[in-house]
Amino acid sequence: MATKTFSAKASVRGPYHDIKAIKKLIYDTLKNDSTLTGLLGASTSVYHYFPQTKDIKHPAIFYNIISEETYPYDENDKNSSLTGIVFGIDIVDDSPNASRSDDIENRIFKLFNGKILRDSDVVFKHPCRRTYYFQFYDTEIRVWRTVMRFTTVTAPI
Repeated sequence: MATKTFSAKASVRGPYHDIKAIKKLIYDTLKNDSTLTGLLGASTSVYHYFPQTKDIKHPAIFYNIISEETYPYDENDKNSSLTGIVFGIDIVDDSPNASRSDDIENRIFKLFNGKILRDSDVVFKHPCRRTYYFQFYDTEIRVWRTVMRFTTVTAPI
Protein backbone atom coordinates (compact mmCIF):
# COMPACT_ATOMS: atom_id res chain seq x y z
CA MET A 1 0.00 0.00 0.00
CA ALA A 2 1.44 3.35 -1.04
CA THR A 3 1.83 6.07 1.54
CA LYS A 4 0.60 9.52 0.59
CA THR A 5 2.30 12.62 1.85
CA PHE A 6 0.71 16.03 2.04
CA SER A 7 2.40 19.38 1.99
CA ALA A 8 0.98 22.09 4.24
CA LYS A 9 2.77 24.66 2.13
CA ALA A 10 0.70 23.74 -0.91
CA SER A 11 -2.61 24.84 0.59
CA VAL A 12 -1.74 28.03 2.48
CA ARG A 13 0.77 30.66 1.49
CA GLY A 14 1.07 34.01 3.13
CA PRO A 15 1.82 35.94 5.21
CA TYR A 16 -1.90 36.37 5.60
CA HIS A 17 -3.80 39.04 7.38
CA ASP A 18 -6.74 40.73 5.72
CA ILE A 19 -9.21 41.80 8.40
CA LYS A 20 -11.26 43.71 5.82
CA ALA A 21 -11.86 40.52 3.82
CA ILE A 22 -12.83 38.63 6.98
CA LYS A 23 -15.33 41.33 8.01
CA LYS A 24 -16.78 41.37 4.50
CA LEU A 25 -17.31 37.60 4.53
CA ILE A 26 -19.17 37.78 7.85
CA TYR A 27 -21.26 40.75 6.66
CA ASP A 28 -22.11 39.15 3.31
CA THR A 29 -23.13 35.91 5.03
CA LEU A 30 -25.54 37.82 7.26
CA LYS A 31 -26.87 40.28 4.70
CA ASN A 32 -27.28 37.89 1.78
CA ASP A 33 -29.34 35.25 3.57
CA SER A 34 -32.95 35.78 2.51
CA THR A 35 -34.37 33.88 5.50
CA LEU A 36 -32.43 36.08 7.92
CA THR A 37 -33.31 39.33 6.16
CA GLY A 38 -36.95 38.21 6.19
CA LEU A 39 -36.74 37.77 9.96
CA LEU A 40 -35.12 41.19 10.29
CA GLY A 41 -37.58 42.88 7.98
CA ALA A 42 -34.81 44.76 6.16
CA SER A 43 -31.31 43.88 5.03
CA THR A 44 -30.14 47.28 6.30
CA SER A 45 -30.54 46.00 9.87
CA VAL A 46 -27.04 44.47 9.78
CA TYR A 47 -24.37 46.75 11.23
CA HIS A 48 -20.66 46.56 11.86
CA TYR A 49 -20.96 49.07 14.66
CA PHE A 50 -23.44 49.72 17.44
CA PRO A 51 -25.29 52.99 16.74
CA GLN A 52 -27.66 54.59 19.20
CA THR A 53 -30.58 52.21 19.60
CA LYS A 54 -33.08 54.95 18.85
CA ASP A 55 -31.44 55.32 15.42
CA ILE A 56 -31.92 51.71 14.32
CA LYS A 57 -34.83 49.66 13.09
CA HIS A 58 -35.52 46.68 15.34
CA PRO A 59 -34.62 43.91 15.28
CA ALA A 60 -31.01 44.52 14.34
CA ILE A 61 -27.77 42.55 14.15
CA PHE A 62 -24.33 43.88 15.05
CA TYR A 63 -21.15 41.99 14.21
CA ASN A 64 -17.54 42.70 15.08
CA ILE A 65 -14.14 41.11 15.41
CA ILE A 66 -13.45 40.44 19.08
CA SER A 67 -9.91 39.16 18.73
CA GLU A 68 -7.50 38.13 16.02
CA GLU A 69 -4.17 36.39 16.11
CA THR A 70 -1.95 35.43 13.23
CA TYR A 71 0.34 32.50 13.75
CA PRO A 72 2.70 30.36 11.64
CA TYR A 73 1.10 27.56 9.67
CA ASP A 74 4.37 25.88 8.82
CA GLU A 75 7.12 26.56 11.36
CA ASN A 76 9.74 26.06 8.62
CA ASP A 77 8.22 28.67 6.30
CA LYS A 78 8.21 32.24 7.66
CA ASN A 79 5.78 33.28 4.89
CA SER A 80 3.14 30.76 5.91
CA SER A 81 0.47 31.80 8.39
CA LEU A 82 -3.15 31.45 9.44
CA THR A 83 -5.36 33.84 11.36
CA GLY A 84 -7.44 32.76 14.35
CA ILE A 85 -10.57 34.85 14.70
CA VAL A 86 -13.16 35.33 17.42
CA PHE A 87 -16.10 37.32 16.11
CA GLY A 88 -19.23 38.48 17.82
CA ILE A 89 -22.77 38.72 16.57
CA ASP A 90 -25.30 40.50 18.76
CA ILE A 91 -29.04 40.75 18.25
CA VAL A 92 -31.00 43.69 19.63
CA ASP A 93 -34.79 43.60 19.57
CA ASP A 94 -37.46 45.77 21.15
CA SER A 95 -40.14 43.05 21.08
CA PRO A 96 -42.07 42.42 24.30
CA ASN A 97 -40.62 38.88 24.51
CA ALA A 98 -37.57 37.01 23.23
CA SER A 99 -39.39 34.91 20.62
CA ARG A 100 -38.32 36.94 17.56
CA SER A 101 -34.73 37.17 18.84
CA ASP A 102 -34.73 33.41 19.31
CA ASP A 103 -35.79 32.88 15.69
CA ILE A 104 -33.00 35.20 14.50
CA GLU A 105 -30.48 33.48 16.75
CA ASN A 106 -31.49 30.07 15.38
CA ARG A 107 -30.91 31.29 11.82
CA ILE A 108 -27.51 32.83 12.63
CA PHE A 109 -26.52 29.60 14.35
CA LYS A 110 -27.41 27.65 11.18
CA LEU A 111 -25.46 30.11 9.01
CA PHE A 112 -22.22 29.90 11.00
CA ASN A 113 -21.94 27.02 13.46
CA GLY A 114 -20.11 24.08 11.89
CA LYS A 115 -19.77 25.89 8.55
CA ILE A 116 -16.67 26.57 6.49
CA LEU A 117 -17.34 29.88 4.76
CA ARG A 118 -15.46 31.23 1.77
CA ASP A 119 -15.51 33.92 -0.86
CA SER A 120 -13.01 35.05 -3.49
CA ASP A 121 -10.59 36.49 -0.90
CA VAL A 122 -10.70 34.37 2.24
CA VAL A 123 -11.71 30.93 3.47
CA PHE A 124 -12.50 29.73 6.95
CA LYS A 125 -10.11 26.76 7.17
CA HIS A 126 -11.91 25.31 10.19
CA PRO A 127 -15.65 25.19 10.78
CA CYS A 128 -16.98 28.03 12.90
CA ARG A 129 -17.81 27.10 16.47
CA ARG A 130 -20.14 29.04 18.68
CA THR A 131 -18.23 29.39 21.91
CA TYR A 132 -20.50 31.75 23.84
CA TYR A 133 -24.20 32.55 24.06
CA PHE A 134 -26.06 34.82 26.47
CA GLN A 135 -29.48 36.45 26.27
CA PHE A 136 -30.93 39.09 28.58
CA TYR A 137 -33.41 41.93 28.73
CA ASP A 138 -31.61 45.28 28.94
CA THR A 139 -33.87 47.36 31.18
CA GLU A 140 -31.92 50.55 30.51
CA ILE A 141 -32.65 50.66 26.77
CA ARG A 142 -35.64 48.27 26.93
CA VAL A 143 -34.49 45.70 24.40
CA TRP A 144 -33.70 42.00 24.30
CA ARG A 145 -30.00 41.42 23.71
CA THR A 146 -28.60 38.16 22.46
CA VAL A 147 -24.82 37.90 22.52
CA MET A 148 -22.96 35.21 20.55
CA ARG A 149 -19.28 34.54 19.95
CA PHE A 150 -17.85 32.31 17.24
CA THR A 151 -14.29 31.13 16.62
CA THR A 152 -12.63 30.00 13.41
CA VAL A 153 -9.34 30.00 11.54
CA THR A 154 -9.00 31.84 8.26
CA ALA A 155 -6.53 31.71 5.39
CA PRO A 156 -6.13 33.23 1.96
CA ILE A 157 -7.67 31.57 -1.09
